[in-house]
Parts: sequence; C-alpha cells; structure tokens
Amino acid sequence: MALLQVNRSRLLQTISESSSIGSTKNGGLSRLALTKEDQIMRDKLVEWFKDAGLQVRIDDFGNVYGKREGKMKDAEAVVIGSHLDTQPKGGRYDGVIGVLAALEVIRCLNDFNITTNYPIEIVNFTGQEGARFRPPMLGSAGIAGKFSKEYIYSRTDPEGITFKDALQQIGYMGAEKHRLKQVKNYIELHIEQGSVLDRENTSIGIVEGIQGMSWLRVKIVGEANHAGPTKMEDRNDALIPVAKMILKVRNLTEEIDGLTTTIGKVDVKPNISNVIPGEIEFSIDVRHPNNTIRFHAIESLKD
Repeated sequence: MALLQVNRSRLLQTISESSSIGSTKNGGLSRLALTKEDQIMRDKLVEWFKDAGLQVRIDDFGNVYGKREGKMKDAEAVVIGSHLDTQPKGGRYDGVIGVLAALEVIRCLNDFNITTNYPIEIVNFTGQEGARFRPPMLGSAGIAGKFSKEYIYSRTDPEGITFKDALQQIGYMGAEKHRLKQVKNYIELHIEQGSVLDRENTSIGIVEGIQGMSWLRVKIVGEANHAGPTKMEDRNDALIPVAKMILKVRNLTEEIDGLTTTIGKVDVKPNISNVIPGEIEFSIDVRHPNNTIRFHAIESLKD
C-alpha cells in the first residue's frame, strides 16, 4: 500500500479556523473551559465531526466524541484526541493539535475510502488545562474514575460558578451512558512544550512518561502599615519571608535532579505601592517523573 499523506492545506485551514476563536493579539489563544469561546469551538468541532461522517455523542462531563465504525463493529476503539480549552494566554497548538490532527486522520481515511479493522474514536476532553476549574484534567479524570462526579461538578471558578452550572450554560451537559468505555489503544499528538527536541533539531519524539504534579498554596501573615512613618525595625513585612521562601523553592531544584518548581501566582494584600504588605498567598507547582522523589521534595519544602 502506498504511504498515505494528510491534506496539509486542509489541516492548516482547520487550525486557522480554530485559532480565530478566542484569538489573542500575539497570535495565541484564550479559550478557557466552558466559556462562550469554548462553546463556539465545540459547536464547530461537532459540525466538523458530522461532516466527516462521525457519530457524535457527549458525556456527563462534557467530553465530546466522534466515532468512525470499523469492520469489527463491537470491537474496542482506537482513541485519538486531546483538548481544545487553553490557558488565559495559551498557544494555538497546545492540546488543540491533538484533536484537529485526529480529525485530519479521519478525513484522510475518508479520502481514500479506507475502512479500518477497529473503530476509531476522537475525543475532546473537558477542562484539561485547569485554568478556570481546578484541578486540571477534570474531564479525563472523570472517565478514569479518579474523581467522582460530585467532586467535579462542585469545582468553582474565581467568580464562584460551578463546573456543573457552566456545563449547562453552554449546552454541553451530556449523559453518563456516553462516557468512553471500550479502549484498545490511545494516542495523542502534542506539541513540545519545552525546547529539548527543538534544540536538538528533532522533529518528533515518543513520550516515555509524564511528570507527576502537586500544587501547594502558602499563606504568610504579617502586618500592613504605612510605608512612610513606619521604621524598618518596627515592620512585620509579609513580603520579606516570601522572597526568602521563593529562593528556597528554586534552590531545591539544584539539589534534586529532574525536579521543577514554579511560583506562578502571588496575591499581595493590600497590594498598594505605599502600604507594607500585610498578607501574601503564593502557589508552588512541584513536578517530577518519580512520585516518591516529588513527595520527598514537598516535605523538604515544608521543613
């Protein structure tokens, strides 16, 4: 059999259409889970699925599926997919390419009138990024049974809107019976989020594992006071110990090989230029491929 080629111009056009929904000034995307932008993108995906002859269904977590039957009707499906939601200032390929490339695979098979032995199923998972509803990967975790439906539905965004309410608002509350169950294999195309392959001028790599991730939140309470009349020796500035802690967090990565730590969010109160900070909360993202090492690092940070 001759090597099949995807339609490059068609794939790029599909990516371009996706990139117009929630686009940002720098060519990226801002398409948080279960927002109006996410709804528009989902509607477009469902349209594309139907145009490609796929059977569309939606489960109770809002995960969207498009199924192409194979020769073996009741066989487990080969599943391809990822997610279409993004970070507030995300990229146009992150996650998105895994769904849209899967669609191009189906279109290519249709072009050449090829029926596969096993069914193929595309999936768009809900809320993978965790930018609006935390923790991340809620849609896929619900399917895997890692989180209960009650837990997922009760997650709230910064405005207090629950995952369940947001799902209903955009019209993507599906049925539990539609959840993904029979899976033969799963494959996901993803951009490189780091720079290893790019630096080595390598076009593609195979993932050997995934980093375990923990999110910590630290709260420091000092005393807010006037910046002018309060002498330095009389201050209880919450920011000073925070600065020291941040350095400790960074230094730990030099002691533990493969550990990454990130201080991604800092909330300062009252956050006024001429007032001594009285209370600060900051986040710590801790990651390592080995869970034991990651847990050890967290205990070291607490110490």
